[in-house]
Amino acid sequence: MTLEHHLPSIWDSHWKNFPVKDKIPHRDLKRIIEEILPSGRILEVGFGRGYLINHLSLLGYESFGIDISKEAVKIIQTHKSVIGGKTKIIRGDSMGLPFKANYFDLIFSQGLIEHYSD
Repeated sequence: MTLEHHLPSIWDSHWKNFPVKDKIPHRDLKRIIEEILPSGRILEVGFGRGYLINHLSLLGYESFGIDISKEAVKIIQTHKSVIGGKTKIIRGDSMGLPFKANYFDLIFSQGLIEHYSD
């Protein structure tokens, strides 16, 4: 099997026992996003815990998150139930995004790109 086949289980293992907290998201990145895009549709690719993308939904952004890990999806669902939020969550592979071209006003990732060799 290739590494791609193992990625979901690798990330599931990483996130499985991760505590869910009412964490303040990365303040600098949040500020930059607010400055360049006062409102709009945003996608975070590889959201991990999902704190920032969910927080942006609380600020009125139409927020989406995609992650390959079912455990990451569980974390953000729990986080949404604790603090609220309307982020639309997709479990999927970032190499095959299920959206039309130009659907988002902003797409960002906080820690995914370095895991790809191409």
